[in-house]
Formats: sequence, structure tokens, C-alpha cells
Amino acid sequence: MNILDFEKKHVHPCDGIYFEELNKADVIRVRKMRQMLSEHS
Repeated sequence: MNILDFEKKHVHPCDGIYFEELNKADVIRVRKMRQMLSEHS
């Protein structure tokens, strides 16, 4: 699954609010990937 698709479904784009099905490690992983993507673009 594309990380951006994952993020759209599970993580609020502004502040990384996560839903119950996600644990904190998943949120941190998504934030890191988002950060890397923004640095490369």
C-alpha cells in the first residue's frame, strides 16, 4: 500500500492525529515517511 494512501485513511494531514486502530509506533513511522517524502520533493 502506498504510504500516502495509508496516511489519507489513517492520519490527519495537519497534525498526525491517529485513530484507535493505529498505535503510536505506526504514527511515528508515518510521520517519518512523510518527512522524508517532503525532503525529497
